Amino acid sequence: ELGVPPDASLLLRVAMGDWNDVEDVSPGRDGSALKVVESRGEGWQRPMQRYVCTLSLEVEVRACAESAPEKVAPEAEVTMALGGGSVEAPLEEVSRLAGLGAWGVGAALDVLLPTMQRRERAVLRCSQALVGGPHERVDVRATLSSWVRVEPVPHTGEAVVRTVLVEAEQEHERPNEDARCEITFAVRAAGSGALLEEATEPVSVVQGDGAVIRAIDAALLEMKRGEVALLRAPAAWCYGEGSGYTRPAGFPADEAEAEVEAEVRLVGFERGKEAWAMSLAERLASQLKKKEQGNALFRRGEFERALRRYEASNSRAPEAADLAKAIEAASCGGDEEAASAANERKAAAEQVRLACLVNMAACQLRLGEHGAAAKSCSAALDIAPGSAKALFRRGQARLALAELSGAKEDLLAAAKADPKSREVRAALTQLKAAQGRAREEERGAFGGIFT
Repeated sequence: ELGVPPDASLLLRVAMGDWNDVEDVSPGRDGSALKVVESRGEGWQRPMQRYVCTLSLEVEVRACAESAPEKVAPEAEVTMALGGGSVEAPLEEVSRLAGLGAWGVGAALDVLLPTMQRRERAVLRCSQALVGGPHERVDVRATLSSWVRVEPVPHTGEAVVRTVLVEAEQEHERPNEDARCEITFAVRAAGSGALLEEATEPVSVVQGDGAVIRAIDAALLEMKRGEVALLRAPAAWCYGEGSGYTRPAGFPADEAEAEVEAEVRLVGFERGKEAWAMSLAERLASQLKKKEQGNALFRRGEFERALRRYEASNSRAPEAADLAKAIEAASCGGDEEAASAANERKAAAEQVRLACLVNMAACQLRLGEHGAAAKSCSAALDIAPGSAKALFRRGQARLALAELSGAKEDLLAAAKADPKSREVRAALTQLKAAQGRAREEERGAFGGIFT
């Protein structure tokens, strides 16, 4: 009989020709989605949520794991937006042919595509738990050809969405705040396509100055030289009520339905000067400018963006040591006029910083950041101990934090500093009510002890 003789050694020689990686990529790592890489792709990037992917697709189904695969449709090129919860007609048709309803194949691609490189070919072995349908196993094979980046513009609350139509080549640097940008753009009503505003030749704008609609201004910080992007934005980010921009003809009257699409090309830019590279006079001017930008944003109700501007203003403020040196140099030189001017600059910088701290607290209160608001007010009171606004807003913050003793101290001091303030009187009324509730809670907690 064939076999290994007793006490003999069996020697096996194995040469590995190739292998395929198999990875569990299912959301719960439960084996419902196993990825097999058939051909590696290029680069390190992967598509993300909202990206629009173009791919070649095949789908095979198996009645059971051991049965032969059945191809449900010929290989087709399809597009799909990741995480959208819906698919275009060609992909929906493939999914229905596979018996998976309109979204089954889309659900599988939502799992597979974020793991793929450009030009990678892979198959996702899906169980019924992932895609549903009557089949025990579904194999979704995809070759990811390309994708278009679609992403929300930061600091817009995802209100403005940017689609990159033309990627910048070998560019990494982006504009910063106050960068001087050369751009072309065309703004159209999203529904009708009516042209609202355009610049076919490059125009020069300074980021943050409000020369263009807010959607474009915010997006410039994310663009690279040579990039072309399509922005989609609601009324509040273009010509809506309180935006500060003249409403052009063709802009819908119903702001709830009004959206625009703006195609923007960043031709070039010169980055704004960083604070460390500025002269004393430049830092003073920049400090004041950032404060004024914050005030404009605050008036429009953009408290988060206004807060960042006030913080930027304080970061641009001249260092106390630099101001002291300027005063000392002027005094030592016997130039009384220069010494007086240096003292005035110091006082002006301090007043702007004080105003920004108080305004930061106003933003933080509206954003529900009560602890941060109290800290901003404390910093303001270090500069001006009798500031009625700083005392009032710290009192508001402490009231919201249920620090009733501190709130009472601040609000009474604010009332003394500004006896005519209706806001302070209203806050004192709220404090009195809060104290009453606290006493009732205390009685409820301890009342039974002495009965």
